[in-house]
Amino acid sequence: MAPIHQSPRAEVEQGGTSALVVLGYVLAVFVPFVGFVLGIIAATRPARAVSKHGVWIILVSVVMFFLLLYLLTGSSSNGSSA
Repeated sequence: MAPIHQSPRAEVEQGGTSALVVLGYVLAVFVPFVGFVLGIIAATRPARAVSKHGVWIILVSVVMFFLLLYLLTGSSSNGSSA
């Protein structure tokens, strides 16, 4: 009997990490606002494998937002203290 072939999407959902989770982490670091939105979307997914990452994506995006805000505003205030 020939094996049943599944679509690549089904394989990702069963055993691997979904594209939403990977994209959420990447955008949480580089574009925190978009990562925050994707974190909310991931947190509300019914699949436990995806929803458990939602809170972590939100946390990473909030930390990165404040880190980038500090770096951008902190560097401009150092130069004006002469």
